[in-house]
Amino acid sequence: AIRGDRAWFVMVVDNRTMADMSQFDANKPQQLQNLSSRNRTSAYYAWFQKRKENADIVDKRNSRD
Repeated sequence: AIRGDRAWFVMVVDNRTMADMSQFDANKPQQLQNLSSRNRTSAYYAWFQKRKENADIVDKRNSRD
C-alpha cells in the first residue's frame, strides 16, 4: 500500500525485469559525468535565482542622473 495526498493506493507487480549490471558498469563513468554536470547546472541556477531575489536593483535607464 502507498499513501497518496488524498488516498491510499494498492500496487501489484505483474512483471519484473532484472537490470543488466554489465551494461550499467560499462556506462557508469558517463552516467556519473552527466549527473555531475546536471547537478552543477542546477546548483548554479538556484544560487543565481537566490541572488536575484535578494538583490536591491534600481532601474535608472530613464533618469537623467
